[in-house]
Amino acid sequence: LARTIQLSRPGQTTDAATERQLTYDLAAWTQSHARPILVPRSAEWMLSPAGMKNTVALKLGIDIYNPAELHPEANRLQWDGVPESWAVSPAPVDVPRAAAFSVGHFDIEAAVDLASVSPTRVTPSKLLFTEGYSKQSYHMSVVLPVSFSEQLQQGRKIVLDGDLQKDWMDEDALFKGRMVKLIDRPALQAQRLDMASTESAIYSTWTSQCQYVAFRLGGADAPITNAERSFVERQFGRAWGEDIVEIVLQPIYASGAGPLFHLTFKPRGQIEVFRRLDPKLNVNPWQAFGSTDIRYAANVTDAIWRGEVMIPWDSLLPPGKAAERPLMLRMNFLQHRGRTGESASWAGPVDLVREDPLMGLLQIRRAESRGFVPNR
Repeated sequence: LARTIQLSRPGQTTDAATERQLTYDLAAWTQSHARPILVPRSAEWMLSPAGMKNTVALKLGIDIYNPAELHPEANRLQWDGVPESWAVSPAPVDVPRAAAFSVGHFDIEAAVDLASVSPTRVTPSKLLFTEGYSKQSYHMSVVLPVSFSEQLQQGRKIVLDGDLQKDWMDEDALFKGRMVKLIDRPALQAQRLDMASTESAIYSTWTSQCQYVAFRLGGADAPITNAERSFVERQFGRAWGEDIVEIVLQPIYASGAGPLFHLTFKPRGQIEVFRRLDPKLNVNPWQAFGSTDIRYAANVTDAIWRGEVMIPWDSLLPPGKAAERPLMLRMNFLQHRGRTGESASWAGPVDLVREDPLMGLLQIRRAESRGFVPNR
């Protein structure tokens, strides 16, 4: 911009050679920035395909933005690295001709062997997009965790008091590490997967009556203010101004998927629960869900937030449906830090948490024989 302004100074003749060089440099700069942008948008998890025992199928939806005036053809999209438990086709998927300055939505498939899933080890899946015109390749990474929740063994009991050391085992962990930051502009433009600045751990187990979820989160800063409220303030669909944990759940039964639930927790014990009804039949599909026995206990010590949640199976049932335990849960877990504004999720990167269709998967698995080793 400065060179363009200085090119034609008052009372002076424009230097043709300088103008020509500026045009060349501007064209080269524009071309270097006109790169496709890939954004993971949806993860559709389906029960075992025919002939594939103990396997779930995944259809990953990706938005591809073409920021150039060119209309490249013969574009290709393919997997370029997946977790060990995944099976994918090495053959690329053809991506139709891209219109200028447009966004196209495309799907790519995979299968996950549930028997070989490693609960706490989360490996990003990588995709490779090759532009048909220039033959240049561009990468994108996404974290789609698949884990399992095992039945609580006989003789064990979960007491909701925020003390994870007494009741939880290392084998109950479905995640340990750094979660994925929510989408922001710099990371999106660089096609970079940014991780949270603090460590997290998520645990899960279940009984015939309920599902238990526990978490241990770093970065539980001192409150910004002494004021407290039962509701959550959001800006542009994201939590803001206080420490928040959000859990999104959707049960998957043998007969199909149940309603979507959004649970919000605060360090001092407040809880907010919403259920999404059919948007075709309800103007405001998100409804406060008060008639439930979901319980929560928290403990914050030395900037570590420990929480325990009990979710009765009955509360996850669709209206009018008989009692049934789900086979799986589509799930995402998010932590928002009020003091720093950092948000990160278990599955991601995502833009919004409450209604975002990009979620991981939690299998509801019967218990295996194991010794009791207290979680530290």
